[in-house]
Amino acid sequence: MWSLLILLSILVPLVAPINVSAHMINQTAANISWIYPLDSNNPDDIALLGGMIKGFYVIVFAPDSIQPPIVHRNYQGTIGTQYWDIVGNLIPGTTYHAQVKAFTKKGDGKPSVAYIFTVPKEDSPAMYNVRVSAEFSNTNINDASSVLGTTRREGDLSEIHVADIYRRK
Repeated sequence: MWSLLILLSILVPLVAPINVSAHMINQTAANISWIYPLDSNNPDDIALLGGMIKGFYVIVFAPDSIQPPIVHRNYQGTIGTQYWDIVGNLIPGTTYHAQVKAFTKKGDGKPSVAYIFTVPKEDSPAMYNVRVSAEFSNTNINDASSVLGTTRREGDLSEIHVADIYRRK
């Protein structure tokens, strides 16, 4: 009982986020995702929360660069589910470390283990385009976007085909 009261009086998150990863969106932006591993409906986990989580700091930095750290405050998601944040202003060819930590109104929790990723250079063969086609049954065609060269189709997806994969130039 006393340990629970002491724990609740700390009021900072005691558990670090897990499963941090980065997925490149383009040459200068990445989607950073993570999980905060507690269940807010479980009384034991509520005690471990050390207070109500107000959000997360997403910190992305390049240890071998003079570029200042990129820090976002993120309020997305629900405890126990996948969270994400889009981080921009990344430099192609640079290696970054991404860390996430929860915060309450009383302070910051432990940072996650760093996820290390490198932004591909502009001429990197790792950047590919994929062209696909899909077949629908019970299809209705709404061609409001034909000016853009796209067609919206609604119906039951029955097949999807990869037409080709090619390197961006």
